[in-house]
Amino acid sequence: MNLGPIRFFGLAVASLGTVFAVWAGSNVDTALPAAGVAAAGAALFVAATLAPAVRFRPPAPPADPGDALIALRSAFHEGSLGRQRIAQAIAALDRSAHGRSTAVSRDPILLHPETVDTAAFRAWVETRLAELEATT
Repeated sequence: MNLGPIRFFGLAVASLGTVFAVWAGSNVDTALPAAGVAAAGAALFVAATLAPAVRFRPPAPPADPGDALIALRSAFHEGSLGRQRIAQAIAALDRSAHGRSTAVSRDPILLHPETVDTAAFRAWVETRLAELEATT
């Protein structure tokens, strides 16, 4: 929407209202309505100036809890990047269950999951999940 003409109209109304208010001088019956017109024009000018800066967006829909699980499951087929996502998810589960753990941060598979072969990585995932399940 082109707000240029609306801004120009608001500025013109504010200017004319100001001129009439000043011209009326001490005549309150003329100066007061002219000042009101000037204020309305100024408000229109400010609103049309600020309108492009305001973003009217609908609220984001709530995240579906299944989406994260589906993404995690598909990460097993994505190679080294998928392994990194899986390792980060397991570390996040461990932190949420036990708080900050320094033992987890020293785990070489957690630090570099792309360096191990697929069978060893899957065994590590099963072991870590079993440990997490046992502690909760």
